[in-house]
Amino acid sequence: MRLAIVLLALGFIVAPAMAEDSASISADGPTNLPQDREAFYCQAPQAGWNATNASSGFVSELADDIPNDLVGNDITMVTFYVAQWAGNWQDPLAFTVNFYDGTCPPAMDPALSYTVDWANIQATFVYQGSWYVKECVVPLPEAVTITENMSIGGLSEIDWGQNPPYTGLCLTDEYTYYGCGSAYWAGDNWGYPRWTSLVNYFGYDIDMAYCLDGEAVAAQESSWGKVKSLFR
Repeated sequence: MRLAIVLLALGFIVAPAMAEDSASISADGPTNLPQDREAFYCQAPQAGWNATNASSGFVSELADDIPNDLVGNDITMVTFYVAQWAGNWQDPLAFTVNFYDGTCPPAMDPALSYTVDWANIQATFVYQGSWYVKECVVPLPEAVTITENMSIGGLSEIDWGQNPPYTGLCLTDEYTYYGCGSAYWAGDNWGYPRWTSLVNYFGYDIDMAYCLDGEAVAAQESSWGKVKSLFR
C-alpha cells in the first residue's frame, strides 16, 4: 500500500512508496505550460503535476511508448520536464535519453542511449514554488528514426547520490495515457523493478510527459487524438 506523508513545513504533498520521500511528488503547480513548443508530438504535463524519481542516484528511470503512427519521423531533440523537490534546485551533470525496442513494457536494455552534458541542454524554469520544474530540450547527437513499437526513456545524471534534492520527471494528467498504455518505471530502490507500469504504483493510468522535435514526414493530427481516459 502506498503511503502519503504530508510535509506541512515544506508546503507540499509527497506520495512515496516504501515510506520514502524520494520516490515521487504530487503538488500544486501551474495549470498549463506555455504552448510554444515547435514539436511534432507532445505529451505535456497539464493539471496533474505529478513527478516520479528518475535519476542516476537511485538508478531509476521513466520510459513510455512512442505511438506507432509516428513511425518514420526523425527525432533530433527531446523535451522532458525535469522536477526537483525537498531542496533547492541543483543542475544535474547531464541527461540520458534511451530508446528501446518494444512497448508496454519496453525492452529491458536500450537499443540506443545518448548522454548529453547539461551545459548543452536548453533548460527553462516553468515552475518555482514548493518544488521546481524545468522544461529541458535535449539535443540528440544524431537523428533517431522512429520505428514500430519503440519506447523512449530518460533520467538525470547527478553527482549528489541519494541526498536531496530528489530528481525526477513530470507526468501527464491523471487517468490519461497515450499510445498502448501507461508509462513504466524502473524503481527498484522502492520495490518497483524494471519495468513496472505506473498503474501499479499510482493506482491509475498516467503517462510520461515528453515532446519530440525533428523532421515530421506525415501529418500528426491522429496522434493528438489518441488520448484515452477513464473518464470517457
